[in-house]
Amino acid sequence: MADQKLSQLAAREATVGDPFNDLLYYVVAEGATGADKQRKTTPFDLLIGCFRRMSFFFADFHSFTDMNTFGRIETSNQVDTSHQGVVEVRITNVDDVGGVWGVYRGVNMGDGALRFVACVKIGDDLSTPTDRYQALVGMPMEGDAQADQAGIYLRYSDDVNGGKWQLVTGNVNSGTTVVDTGVLVEAATWYRIQIDVAADLSSCSASVNGSVPVAATTNVHDRDATLGINARKITGTDERRLIIDYLAFVKHLATAR
Repeated sequence: MADQKLSQLAAREATVGDPFNDLLYYVVAEGATGADKQRKTTPFDLLIGCFRRMSFFFADFHSFTDMNTFGRIETSNQVDTSHQGVVEVRITNVDDVGGVWGVYRGVNMGDGALRFVACVKIGDDLSTPTDRYQALVGMPMEGDAQADQAGIYLRYSDDVNGGKWQLVTGNVNSGTTVVDTGVLVEAATWYRIQIDVAADLSSCSASVNGSVPVAATTNVHDRDATLGINARKITGTDERRLIIDYLAFVKHLATAR
């Protein structure tokens, strides 16, 4: 588009009808076209604006810090050319763990609604009884892929929920609630995952690839949590992979900053 003064651009305000409509922005450059549009959730428009009552974190994994204990994680633009700048987690032996993590217990629950968004791809091989693994995406308390931990996240394994993404909310004091998203995990498939947590911790919900959100209203996690996308090998010795494109986290602040 032609050069134009910012004052001449029309201000746009997000109107998504939820606590995250406080984004005021200007579109400075039009978005990408073609294959990149498949990502849909990243801001391909160049924006100038402000979050009036939010804290915000976004990471597009063109580069990474190797934070895993056993598994291997690599960057590659050749994994999927429609998702530039991804990382690929590779786990082979039992208890191999690979993934990306935020600050340990750096997410404060309550005092404002939360939204977590991530884009991940299950590799060419699904979890099976002979080569089983668990993928975990969301806000677990400990940040790794250990089973049945507290936090709010989606998990996948062949022996969990019939191989469908499952919403988990675990409260250390009251127990765990699981909800079927209804979305069957398929090999070599991208999944855009969104998790929302109510400001008063009365509920949490999850949506996969734009599906109708499913919600949990009991045992909502109420302690600090860790941003995490990771996988853990449970059985077998064949390599399995999880590809990560991006992760975003927004918290709506009770008081404008």
